Amino acid sequence: MDNLNRWLSLVANVGVLAGIVFLVIEVNQNTLTLRTQVYQTETGNLIENIGMILETPLLVSALEKMNYLDFRCTPDPNKYEQLTPQEKIVAKEYFTIHWLRFRNSIFQNEQGTLSDEEFLASTLPVISEYYPWWQIFDPINGEAALEIIREYDVESAEDPEHCTSIN
Repeated sequence: MDNLNRWLSLVANVGVLAGIVFLVIEVNQNTLTLRTQVYQTETGNLIENIGMILETPLLVSALEKMNYLDFRCTPDPNKYEQLTPQEKIVAKEYFTIHWLRFRNSIFQNEQGTLSDEEFLASTLPVISEYYPWWQIFDPINGEAALEIIREYDVESAEDPEHCTSIN
């Protein structure tokens, strides 16, 4: 009988231990989900706030002056200098929105909520278009983007052959 009690006690202890392990795994998954949702909400709020700035005719004016609407991948830093101070602010915020969306995708991929395949197919090609513009408007993010280009071996955004006219 003593032997049976030991076995029952062992089984009960293993059951408790398995329950604790399951609980820890579940809490970690919930924490990951919550962290991802918070990050996405914060990014969405920033994009929404910046979006209010962009609802001005200044954005179209700035993008036209810089030929962004004609040939997206070849920004001319000299044309940036022709913008008014207000146009510079609005144009910088326009490219900041795209940077925030890109950083959010990187975060989602790192957390495992955006698969590598989805990330590579939908997110990385965007960097080729915006990288040259980030260099002009936000050199720090431009350098961070360059590191990502190198890390993921993305076709270089600096290659003029890669850029295409949208006319």
